[in-house]
Amino acid sequence: APGRRAEVEAFTRAAVRDVPTAALARVIVDGQAGSGSSSEQLEARAWVEKIIIERLTDEALDKKDSRLARDLLAHSPTWLRASEAGDELVLLAALVEDGVRIAGRVVGVVVGGATATERRRTAQLASGILERLERNGEAAGFQLIAEENRGSLSTALGTLSSRGASLLVAGVDAPGAELALKFAEARQIPLLTAGVPDALPTPAQFGFVLGQSEATEREALTRALVERGVVALAHEAAV
Repeated sequence: APGRRAEVEAFTRAAVRDVPTAALARVIVDGQAGSGSSSEQLEARAWVEKIIIERLTDEALDKKDSRLARDLLAHSPTWLRASEAGDELVLLAALVEDGVRIAGRVVGVVVGGATATERRRTAQLASGILERLERNGEAAGFQLIAEENRGSLSTALGTLSSRGASLLVAGVDAPGAELALKFAEARQIPLLTAGVPDALPTPAQFGFVLGQSEATEREALTRALVERGVVALAHEAAV
């Protein structure tokens, strides 16, 4: 009843905190919290499920439990990945040590992305690395592997590290660079990024930023073109 809602909600949150983490995780993995017959029951069970997910999310992040983070992302509703803690969970889940290995001089490059500009720039980056290695006669000593970003940069980076990459290359814009650098620090794998993040992770021991920010590049190009008599500039639109 509306008059007892606050009381029941407070009781439920307190009760959930007393349940062992393993038991709560089984509720989410088995999908028991989402069942019900009437609309009222379904609504109530969905609300309880949300409380459980929030409780497990706090537990995973506080204790750096990568397996719990992985299970949460795999079995929870889509709103969790899009929530404020979603990126942190994705980074944490990528630390699960299933089959992770370092296989010598293997360079892992993330290609693809959400926009045409990002896809083109990552392809150019991978091509440039390979061309440079071949030009210097060093390609024989390296193995270059690539993984496509299909909506989750952290997943692509985790896949590359599990395939043996000892150096990662990812991030061609500010958001991608920031996420890639966070992954490098969390996983302690050297990483190069062509994008410039708005903020560097602290401490920054494994990530290396190459190049300038997009704003700095655009200003330099505009200045050079104006000096050559170009007065109207057509800016590329990201698709």
